[in-house]
Amino acid sequence: MGLYEYVETDEQFAAIFNQAMSDSSTMIMTKILEVYKGLKDVNTLVDIGGGLGTILNLVISSKYPQIKGVEHVPGDMFIDVPKGDAIFMRVSYIHIHTLYIYIRILNGKFYDYYNLQTKIVYVADIT
Repeated sequence: MGLYEYVETDEQFAAIFNQAMSDSSTMIMTKILEVYKGLKDVNTLVDIGGGLGTILNLVISSKYPQIKGVEHVPGDMFIDVPKGDAIFMRVSYIHIHTLYIYIRILNGKFYDYYNLQTKIVYVADIT
């Protein structure tokens, strides 16, 4: 059983896991937003695997209010992903296997879905 399958079976663990991911996202994104200016012209930001929406909320509320609203779109990221001006991906040491997933996404059908003007913002936690 993988991590995400286990999270779905244990409510107490899921609550702790989700809070930890949210807290680490807040710490990391606060620093990134201090130095990274690449989202200033973005109107639609797609956060792949965005979990509880912590990163998008922080991006929109603290620095880029021109990015209007947040829409949660469930589904299979290998089949159908919303279009946007920028794609945000964060890989955590907790689930490093997602690096493989993102490589598959960018080399597959997903890559053809976007044009060459689409920004890809990839953040990897280094531990």
